[in-house]
Amino acid sequence: MKKKIAKTLPLVLAGALQMAPFLRTVLPEARAIAPSTWAIVLRLTTGAIGLLGFDAVSSASSIAISPVTATNGVSYIGTITYSGSHAGSVSSMMLSNVCMTSQLSFLQGLKISYAGVNKATVSGTPTNSGTFPFTLKIWDGNCSGLTDTRSTSLIIAPTNAALASPSFTSPPQSVTAQQGAEVLFSAGAYGNPTPTYIWYQGLPSPATQIGTGSSLTRASVDLTNAGVYSVVASNSQGTSTAAAYMTVCQTAGSNQLAFHYTNYFTVSNALTFKSYFTNFSTATNTYKWQYNYADSFGGFSQSGSNLTLAANQIYAAHSGIYSIVFNSVLPGGTVIVNQQEYDSYWAFGTPPVITSSPAGVTTNSGSTVVLNVSASVQQNPYGAALSQGYNWYKNGSPVFSQNIIGTNVSTGLTIGGATTSDSGTYTVVVTNYWGSITSAPAIVTISSPPTVTSQPVSKSVLTGQNATFSVSASGTAPLTFQWNKNNSPLSDVGVFTGTGTSTLSLTSLTANEAGSYSVTVGNGSGSTNSNPATLTVANPPSVGFDPASGTITGSTVAGLTYIVQSAASLTAPIQWTPIATNVTDSSGTLSYTNTPSGTQQFLRILFP
Repeated sequence: MKKKIAKTLPLVLAGALQMAPFLRTVLPEARAIAPSTWAIVLRLTTGAIGLLGFDAVSSASSIAISPVTATNGVSYIGTITYSGSHAGSVSSMMLSNVCMTSQLSFLQGLKISYAGVNKATVSGTPTNSGTFPFTLKIWDGNCSGLTDTRSTSLIIAPTNAALASPSFTSPPQSVTAQQGAEVLFSAGAYGNPTPTYIWYQGLPSPATQIGTGSSLTRASVDLTNAGVYSVVASNSQGTSTAAAYMTVCQTAGSNQLAFHYTNYFTVSNALTFKSYFTNFSTATNTYKWQYNYADSFGGFSQSGSNLTLAANQIYAAHSGIYSIVFNSVLPGGTVIVNQQEYDSYWAFGTPPVITSSPAGVTTNSGSTVVLNVSASVQQNPYGAALSQGYNWYKNGSPVFSQNIIGTNVSTGLTIGGATTSDSGTYTVVVTNYWGSITSAPAIVTISSPPTVTSQPVSKSVLTGQNATFSVSASGTAPLTFQWNKNNSPLSDVGVFTGTGTSTLSLTSLTANEAGSYSVTVGNGSGSTNSNPATLTVANPPSVGFDPASGTITGSTVAGLTYIVQSAASLTAPIQWTPIATNVTDSSGTLSYTNTPSGTQQFLRILFP
């Protein structure tokens, strides 16, 4: 994106370049430029060519349409791609000053629509032939904010046209790109049949072939990628060649791809601006540095192509536009570069400081949790409304983000109707253009009160036997348990163990232990009582036997389990074999009828 300033500089590309006629045809014409406020102080390498004919930022982007050729009367679908250092920040596009929020008329028979980020789509059936230039405005907002304007052409071939060799109607454009940026070259030639394309770095040669198709993308360019790029369009009728030049720039800062073309640099750190132009070895190069377009630096040190600012000179008030003015003259007085200026905007500031980190919270489900943070963020005299990002994380995963303008900011994260799933470790990262800082962690614990999920069950036992009562419960850990008898708390003495656990054990019971047993389950959010369970303790029953019928009878407490066992002899070792397991009925009656086996048999009743 570019933000132009009201300052235009003449640029002269002159002198005998001593290059082959082919190269002369591919150099861009001299033109006046308006340097971008957001440009970068650059390190520019141009090889052995005195080619300095364009602004380092304004030429760093381009658009291309693919396929570049359509046919009159034939359905066509094409994609327009915007490429440059800031293609990822594109939010909208405009055609003829109309924002492409819906499909618009494009060329005769064709429609255009914005496809998101850096792309647009063209579709339809063209109804006219020719080469049709078009221009798009690229915006970083909803057709507002910073903008870049780029042009290219769509070639529409006539139906049943005569055979023709290729002719470039839309040659590639020369570009200047920041080191690490992506560069897009695009070219279009009319011919019948439709031409194919081969791209070369340098003059056309099998050794320098680097791509095919009507566009060429160079990802993450480096200084070695600078130079002439040529493209050959071919069909059965012949070939045609066109070329463009790519210049690659370096910046002194580390964020040459920063949005708004601004370098953000932390105060109290020394900074060296470098500017280097490779030109004719016999040329005399001179440099002049400016600050906010003034020659006086107020004590700043200058050294030819470099400008060094000491650490104590890097502070907010020294933010501004730093420029290098370059002049190059060949022996004999031929001016190759006449007072070419390159500008960059530098904002000096400090990373944010957290003055109060969010505090941990422990509360119950359904509560509202508020985590507050305070931060001190220095504003900048060249941007007094700079926003900071407050990015909240739970267990390392993002949960909420906000941008706030201010110097001393207090803000927070609010969780309404909190549940146990909101428990975790929360941090906030405060970020501005100069760095970021992470708060101390805040532990949030959302407790749920206990709930008994499995109640204790009533039991009937005989004197001297053992018994257990168990309970299951849910809720935020840790859970506590307290067993009670007749609503009075128990402790681990005498016949009782496990009075503070989920299972109560009773051993060698007597009638004194009969009663109502319950458990109280608690945690930090409260407590709850289980249903009561009754323990009945009875003496062993008297058992009667009727030899005639072989029936054993008795009376005891209801629900008591008994096992009938049989033995053939009472001589040791006695072998008792279970023959029946029953439970006393609701009246406590015990009854079992034995089926005679025809041999001697001994029976006994066992109460486990």
